[in-house]
Amino acid sequence: MVHLVININLLLTMSILIGLYPFKLNNWWDRHKMVRGVIIGLLGVLIMSFPFIYTEGIIFDTRTILLTVSGMVFGLVPTLVAAIMMIIFRIMMGGAGVVMGISTILVSSTIGIGWHLWRFEAVDDVNPPLLEFLVVGFISQFFSWLCLFLLPRSEWEAVIRMITIYFLVIYPFFMAALGIVLLSQIQRITAMREIARNEFILKTIFDDAPIGMSRTDLKTGKVLQINDAYARFLGYDKEEIVGHTWKEFTLPEEQGESDKADFLLVSGSRNQVTLDKRYRTKDGRIVSGNLTVSNLSIGKGTEEILGMLVDITDRKEYEERLLRLSTHDSLTNLYGRNHFERTVEEFEVPKDQVVAVLLAEVNGLKILNEAFGQDEGNRLLKKIAKILQASTEETDYLARIGGDDFVVILTGRTRHEYQAIAKDITEKLSLVQMPGGMDMSVSVVHAVADERDRTLHKAIEEAEKTLKTRKLFEEAPIIENLVQTVMNALHVRNKSEEHHSRRVSFLSEQLGRVIGLSENDITQLRLAGLFHDIGKIAIAEEILNKHGGLTAEEFSEIQRHVEIGYRLLSSVEGMAPIAHVVLSHHERIDGTGYPRGIKGDAIPLQARIISIADAYDAMTSIRTYKQQVSSQQAARELKACSGTQFDADLVKHFIEGVLFLPYDEL
Repeated sequence: MVHLVININLLLTMSILIGLYPFKLNNWWDRHKMVRGVIIGLLGVLIMSFPFIYTEGIIFDTRTILLTVSGMVFGLVPTLVAAIMMIIFRIMMGGAGVVMGISTILVSSTIGIGWHLWRFEAVDDVNPPLLEFLVVGFISQFFSWLCLFLLPRSEWEAVIRMITIYFLVIYPFFMAALGIVLLSQIQRITAMREIARNEFILKTIFDDAPIGMSRTDLKTGKVLQINDAYARFLGYDKEEIVGHTWKEFTLPEEQGESDKADFLLVSGSRNQVTLDKRYRTKDGRIVSGNLTVSNLSIGKGTEEILGMLVDITDRKEYEERLLRLSTHDSLTNLYGRNHFERTVEEFEVPKDQVVAVLLAEVNGLKILNEAFGQDEGNRLLKKIAKILQASTEETDYLARIGGDDFVVILTGRTRHEYQAIAKDITEKLSLVQMPGGMDMSVSVVHAVADERDRTLHKAIEEAEKTLKTRKLFEEAPIIENLVQTVMNALHVRNKSEEHHSRRVSFLSEQLGRVIGLSENDITQLRLAGLFHDIGKIAIAEEILNKHGGLTAEEFSEIQRHVEIGYRLLSSVEGMAPIAHVVLSHHERIDGTGYPRGIKGDAIPLQARIISIADAYDAMTSIRTYKQQVSSQQAARELKACSGTQFDADLVKHFIEGVLFLPYDEL
């Protein structure tokens, strides 16, 4: 029986080694089933080397326990390999019990493998079925006991009497216990391997996640661990963050929300909190992130939080830009009209204080834009905004409430100080030069409100009335000066245009007198002749002075000058009739002219006169794009185009009464 005890000890040693084997945290043991079978087979051979010898060739050991448990726990391949090795070894041992020995090997391994295929996956990891293992052990040992009848009849009766208690009582209980131990070891190893795998996955996710991740000690606020994405977001190396508190990286005004989130987690009110938070990076930039913090506490005294951060800096900047566009003027960066109206509705005059409302309106901005382009007008508005900002304090309110209107709300000063500020702003604005060398004209007025008024409505109305009254007396001469400045700028830029305009004005006046126009009409005609090409101020100089013919695009561009001239002159009170003449001086009698394509008497008389004078002077003057012709040649061309381009009667009067040439002889 000593040998059976040795066998049992070998089996116990196997179970211990299985639990301690060095490959338990990887898949080496699982991948090499043949090797596993060889190891089990060698153990079986070792067990068979220390048997209980009944008689020469008839031996007993615990091979059936090993093979049944192997089949149940390790499955087909390892058990089959081990069984083959043990069969070969038993054949080599020889004797009368060879057939019986081989049979027990086959029976026990088959039963173990069968149970594995049928029940292994269904076994509860926590509560292995001891009774089921005992039953399987009894079945395995019962069929192995039946194999004893394969011994010679002279031997098996005595052997059965001696060995039955081991096969049917002791072996089943020991096999069940060994199976449970070994299965538990395997399950524990599998669980450990899964834990290690999950830890690896979590570590990989944590380290390589595209979002920022961190672990923080909730009690101290110190960072325990942080990934690369979070560190890059803050602009630091990970080593520069770990061990520090988040207060060092959080904007002071954001700390209150962070403390609130920490309280909710510590108190247990929330297991997870999400908030938008701003940080200051290493290089001083302010960045924004959407932060989700979760409680990782497993028990008391282990308060940790997991932080997951998504970079929303671009989104926040976009939202801020949208918000700014809804509240600010994009050109001047001052508040816009919508924000101003909301401010007025919500504003209350502080107790014992006087508040001033200052209005500033640019005179002639429309003319400036028409003559010199929108860019020049925008530059002027920016200058005004800068002057207003420089003349006020940060606590004052500035807004652009219209194309050419600005408003300033001044607080914290006396009435006398408000008057001084308005005067200072007016003087500074008057020093700004517009294109053409003319001083800028801005009407500036102010009104005050005190606690009796409560709101700004009354002050705004008073300022608007004052502004309207001032413009009533000041605007007309200002606009006239602006128009004259535009004309002067054109003449400075192109001296030939000045001479051309004067000649056209003179010739038009002469033709007007020939046909008997009134002095008032002649005066308008003379002015229209002077201003007929004022719109050319907005045409590129390289087009106006181009040598040779114009392209279709260039000609289309130069045609715009009549409309520009019309808009410029229409802005001057009393010049509307002249504006209509300027608009129509390139129309043709047959309706093929521009810009409207009107014909015949629909064209104003003065425009028909100016078109003749304009064409005649163009033909007889030196031009970059055509040869100069004589007065007679020009007269012939006018006559040839009469009735189509020009009014025929006016052409005849012009040739005979102004040029003093014989019409019929041309």
